[in-house]
Amino acid sequence: MTRFSLAAQHRQRVLARLDFAKAATSSTAPAAPAAPEYDLMLLKLRTDQVKLKALQSIEKRIELKRELLPEYAGWVQGRLDAAVDAARGVQDDVFVTIMMWRIDVGDFDGALPLAQYALRYGLAMPEPFKRGVACYLAEDVAEASIKLLAAGEAAPPALPLVAEMVDGHDMPDEVKAKVHKALGLEALRVSADEAACAASGVPGAARIFKERALLELRRANDLHAASGVKTDIKRLEKDLNKPADQAG
Repeated sequence: MTRFSLAAQHRQRVLARLDFAKAATSSTAPAAPAAPEYDLMLLKLRTDQVKLKALQSIEKRIELKRELLPEYAGWVQGRLDAAVDAARGVQDDVFVTIMMWRIDVGDFDGALPLAQYALRYGLAMPEPFKRGVACYLAEDVAEASIKLLAAGEAAPPALPLVAEMVDGHDMPDEVKAKVHKALGLEALRVSADEAACAASGVPGAARIFKERALLELRRANDLHAASGVKTDIKRLEKDLNKPADQAG
């Protein structure tokens, strides 16, 4: 167990629900957070952000974020629980920041419930961020996926769900292109994995994955010509145009 006790997490959950109940009486949507429970958490966040800004190393910042995240677990869970009961959300810079931190440390599965809440209830990003929640989620998960794929590893399982979550949200075409590139490169990786293709139980699975990869990469190129996918597109087009008995 982390140094942040279960009792402290439980107290946070209670405070988060109490603050939510106060804020939810507002006529605005999403509702504005209420004091003092929220102010206490915001003060803690600002203190921790000062610690992070004192570090020059990105790697060390990520390590510190990973250490700090459990100290906010009760608060964000309380927000999620309260939203289920009230069927509405509350604007919360602490909540959205923790979503970003979870993405930053690679905890995509942990970030998704927070992102779903933020997108569903229209939460704004905290200052000074200019990107919206959908754009931040899409770009960071796509970039992390592309980096993993370049290293010969699989993309995070969260990638297709993120692509579905952000579909239809307004964001720069360059960001959309990154999502399609990541999806395409992951499909290309799977097409070369004989075990994965066999496990799918679908005849011609390798070709199907290649066709999916080509579709996604072409879309990435259409959205942003400098996506860096042209070589993969040409290779796939050449391979898919071969007779079936010659295709790689």
